[in-house]
Amino acid sequence: MKRIAMFLVAAFALVATTSCNENSSGDYAQGTIFVNAEVSATGFYFVTDEGETLYASEYLEPAYRPAWGDRSILAYRILNEKVPGFDYNIKVYGAEKVRWGDAAITETTDEMELFGEGRISFQMMQWSKKTLNLFAVPNGSSKGTYTLVYNEDPTFKPKFTADGYINLVMCHDTSSDQTSSNQTLGEYLSFDLSLFDELIEQEGAKGVIIEATTSLGKRDYLQLHWPLEK
Repeated sequence: MKRIAMFLVAAFALVATTSCNENSSGDYAQGTIFVNAEVSATGFYFVTDEGETLYASEYLEPAYRPAWGDRSILAYRILNEKVPGFDYNIKVYGAEKVRWGDAAITETTDEMELFGEGRISFQMMQWSKKTLNLFAVPNGSSKGTYTLVYNEDPTFKPKFTADGYINLVMCHDTSSDQTSSNQTLGEYLSFDLSLFDELIEQEGAKGVIIEATTSLGKRDYLQLHWPLEK
């Protein structure tokens, strides 16, 4: 999986630095997307968080065949040929299974700290009001578990705040040993944000600020604005 992870990171960088040219004859991935796999009588297809269906008429990743319900990240290109019953027909250049992280709301800082204080670094990938998707690199021998926490403790005072933004803490519990051959590269994670729906609506939030302890032991803050609605 090391090759796949590196390929997908490179593909994401490609999207960030180049524009989509429909007339281009180059055969390369034009985007990355986090999806859920579904299985039909004729094979598998993918569903986005917005409910759009993607049929992979060309699937070039022999190392990973998704099962029903698998969360996956795809490096893909949209093809012009339509497939009846699907919103998009795509060519998949690379794919990898994504692990779901957890979400929690705690009443005290002590309770929040039970979810772990392991050091990590992460690269932002994609997000919406429904999910947060990122690439996390742990600092240690175990991937462990990841939990996105909202702490209700009034004495908890993040160093970085902004009007209209909800502060969340990325907790990393390294006590569970889930080592693998690609642990030094990290892994892709998705977080379901539905637990925070009521909080987001009450606050009229513009986005979130995620706090984490970096591999150097420093506190880092990532401010995310909600994407524009389609």
